[in-house]
Amino acid sequence: MSDVPNEAQFQEECDRLVLAAQCLAAVRELRRRGKMREIADRLHIKRQAPYTWQRVPAEHVLTVAKISSMTPSQLRPDIYPVSLLQAANS
Repeated sequence: MSDVPNEAQFQEECDRLVLAAQCLAAVRELRRRGKMREIADRLHIKRQAPYTWQRVPAEHVLTVAKISSMTPSQLRPDIYPVSLLQAANS
């Protein structure tokens, strides 16, 4: 076996990294909008907790989406893909 990934493995890893970057960008956008304190208060968690997120925890996505006016797919494209949401709205 070779340690060199095949094209499918390479593409899968690239997709994973893109999704991780999008999740981190969403958290940064929440910080920029000044929503972290409100998120913590509404979720009844410590105020510091949202500042430690690399991505919005799955159990909080829908609440954070309401607070921030961001879509679930913007917050967590890995679990709320745009194509899935479009199909649900059709």
